[in-house]
Amino acid sequence: MPATFVNVPLNSITSKFCVSRPIDLITANYTDDIEDLPVAKKWSMKPSVTFPNFSEQFPLLQAFESRPSDIWVVSFPKCGTTWTQEMVWLLDNDLDFDTAKKTFLYDRFPFFEVSYLPNGQKGDTVGKLNEMTEQRYIKSHMPANLLPRSIWRAKCKVIYVARNPKDAAISFYHHWRNIATFTGTLDHFLDMFVNDYSKYTSGLQIYAYF
Repeated sequence: MPATFVNVPLNSITSKFCVSRPIDLITANYTDDIEDLPVAKKWSMKPSVTFPNFSEQFPLLQAFESRPSDIWVVSFPKCGTTWTQEMVWLLDNDLDFDTAKKTFLYDRFPFFEVSYLPNGQKGDTVGKLNEMTEQRYIKSHMPANLLPRSIWRAKCKVIYVARNPKDAAISFYHHWRNIATFTGTLDHFLDMFVNDYSKYTSGLQIYAYF
């Protein structure tokens, strides 16, 4: 089955997911091209909630050529991703705090599926990674079945970060309130979270996400 993208209907729960207006959402799923990947038997193959432009990005993301030396940090959002990225980068770079202080984490550890620069301008994460000749460190919040198949074939190092779903939900709520100006209440957000309408949710697969 090819990749599928389905609009999330506007209902009594999803209509609460709004900033100045209800946010459009889709579910994405991809179960093809796994015949030579025994690890895929462990994956959750449930659709994951994301934004409509992901359907345009997906072919480029899936065609990404991983390298055996790549190091990925993957997690559900708000599970400790950023501090894990910093730890991984520092440990692999002889605790070079000077460079870490001078260089944006985004530049040292690009966010794979989000092609926006720290100043909000549109960027090209995949293009940037393809041009890199040095060690590549890559962050992603995508579930295993949506990540490039080349990760598994190249046998990259993948560090997965998990957190208690209750804590992740509360942190995700504050993320949307502070960064994306979500206008709903905590109860509204938790309704979306437990019903798989919050971004990246997929049957609350925080532990089985991978």
